[in-house]
Amino acid sequence: MLRMILESIVGPMSDNDFRDTMELATDDIRINRVGFNQQTSLPIVVDISVSCYSLVQRIKKSSLLKRAAKENYSPVVYHKFKSFC
Repeated sequence: MLRMILESIVGPMSDNDFRDTMELATDDIRINRVGFNQQTSLPIVVDISVSCYSLVQRIKKSSLLKRAAKENYSPVVYHKFKSFC
């Protein structure tokens, strides 16, 4: 049910993205809501989950960019531009 609600908001999700999102959301709710004796309604769970999904996507994009940068690293090009820094 929650996955269907999330996919209607953010679009299709892979199983891994959904799992990572739910782990982050569960930890967030456990620490910030249950820890302060606050009840969590479904709209709040959805908001937290959407935020966590956004974070998962940014982390995924960042790690892909870092990996691409490492694969395209050229010591010759780096040496030429190092003198300008």
